[in-house]
Amino acid sequence: MSRKTKQKQDTMSEAEYIATFCNEKRICNRWAVYISPARQM
Repeated sequence: MSRKTKQKQDTMSEAEYIATFCNEKRICNRWAVYISPARQM
């Protein structure tokens, strides 16, 4: 029987949460990628 260990969870302040997850992310220089199924011969 295996024992699960509890991991200490660090808490994040509201300001840290907003700075990490609520900022607008811009992705530049994107290229479309088209993937088609392989043909069987």
